[in-house]
Amino acid sequence: MCAFKACGLVPDPAHLPSGSHTPSYPACHNRMSCRVPIPRDLIALMTRDQKASLWQRQSEISELELSSAEMRAIFKESVKEVCRLAVRQLKAARRNEGAGPCSVVLLVGGFARSSYLEAKVRAAVRGLADKVVVPPGCHTAVMAGAVQYGFNPARIHARRSRMAYGVKTCAQWTEGAPGKFWHQEKCDYMTNCKFQCYVKKDELVAHDQEVVHYFKPLYKTLEEVDVKLFACDNNAVEFVEDDAKGTQPLTLTPLTVQVPEYSDTADRAVCVKFNLGLTEVCVSALNKATGSYDAKIIPFPQARVLQHCLHERAKHMVSLGSVIRHGTTAMCMQSMLMPNMGCQPGLHEQCLANVMVLLVVVMLYAAMIGAQEKAASRMA
Repeated sequence: MCAFKACGLVPDPAHLPSGSHTPSYPACHNRMSCRVPIPRDLIALMTRDQKASLWQRQSEISELELSSAEMRAIFKESVKEVCRLAVRQLKAARRNEGAGPCSVVLLVGGFARSSYLEAKVRAAVRGLADKVVVPPGCHTAVMAGAVQYGFNPARIHARRSRMAYGVKTCAQWTEGAPGKFWHQEKCDYMTNCKFQCYVKKDELVAHDQEVVHYFKPLYKTLEEVDVKLFACDNNAVEFVEDDAKGTQPLTLTPLTVQVPEYSDTADRAVCVKFNLGLTEVCVSALNKATGSYDAKIIPFPQARVLQHCLHERAKHMVSLGSVIRHGTTAMCMQSMLMPNMGCQPGLHEQCLANVMVLLVVVMLYAAMIGAQEKAASRMA
């Protein structure tokens, strides 16, 4: 038997194949370099030591020369993540569907125009997919698909859930379970961290599929209950906590529903519905007797993970700024340069744009720190 926390509810009874393979690339790719123009305003912000360091490295301060090795370095982890995700999904499909190798893997999006990424993906999915295809106009495919979906959502019949979703409930306590508390009415120990799963990770969810569960208040005296929503990265998770590794709350505040005062005939059940087949998590809670209703539309957790990654990247750029401020420009540049993306037209422009964003943030930060130090020295 499960239930929400003391203020909650109880359920109503009513492959990466051969990693040693390294794809070969044309020798010209390994000799390629790319030059990034540095805007005059940024050059004006550079210190004498920074300019000297850049001149010593490349006899040039108006442009930044990036080698193919440096260019590969910045996207190394991103490429690994793409390959890891492709392998995980293909393995899950084979495991869940009991089918053989996938017939085709399509690479779409701007990054798909990279011959470097394509070669890495081909090596990673060998044995799991018959072929890897980069369709024409792959860089606009995601945008075009989003527009088509907006006009006709039914084009997407089902989605594969990337995480397990459910609610935090209460259950009879067992040895080792967290969240132990004494239930005054049942005169027994319970846990308030039990995970009641609605949708499992890798489960196929139809676009119009609703998952429904009914719960009842944990105590007869409760007139309001909270529904706490969680996402987990593992189907084997039994208990969830706000700060537990591998689990995360979907919202900062729970769904809140009022229930009628306790009586033998009162309908105190709360209906909780999940819909994860759309572009967001839609969840609602309702008590029919009181008409109390609460609902939330929640971005999938991957969006918040991306925000966290961007925040971490920003902190990394701050550390780079402190390095540049001390004149070691050439050294720190190696940690922020890009992989050799091949000779696909337009791709280098994207790489250069990314480098320029990093340069702008780092140089402006360095200039700000320098100005603060000068102001402090004047005051002293």
